[in-house]
Amino acid sequence: MLFETHLNEIIKTIELSSLASKLKNCSNIKEFISEISNIINNQLIDLPNSIKGFDYSSTIKPNKLLEEINLVGWDHLIDINDDFNELKFCIFDNYQRSHIINVVLPNNYPNVKPKVNVELPVYFELPTWNNSFNLQNVINMVASEISKYESLFEVIFIII
Repeated sequence: MLFETHLNEIIKTIELSSLASKLKNCSNIKEFISEISNIINNQLIDLPNSIKGFDYSSTIKPNKLLEEINLVGWDHLIDINDDFNELKFCIFDNYQRSHIINVVLPNNYPNVKPKVNVELPVYFELPTWNNSFNLQNVINMVASEISKYESLFEVIFIII
């Protein structure tokens, strides 16, 4: 994939001895991923918006996306595609039932609202949007909608 190729080029510019020493100090996988993200973000700051044909200006900046995932919580992120524009989150309702939320970020996110897919008894679309919203707002709006159907989910759970 084109993005993966460019990510590999960025990683090649990182001094391996420095990377190894920083990563040895990580005590868990969350710190490890966070440290790698910080290193890559620092490399991205020095790069132009376009590297060998990949236009980063049309996608969400990696550091912005990482900030937004941090707000939601890495423990809720269960999948992300290679282009970093499709994310899958898992949240729990008040009865500890899991709900999967698929979020597709358009090229001009956050100026345009993302597409959200969640299993509900009705069609769901984000009710409002402005460019100051983030993934945490998306998750909160979906969680609010899920809570409206908790009694229905409880009946279905009993039947099944």
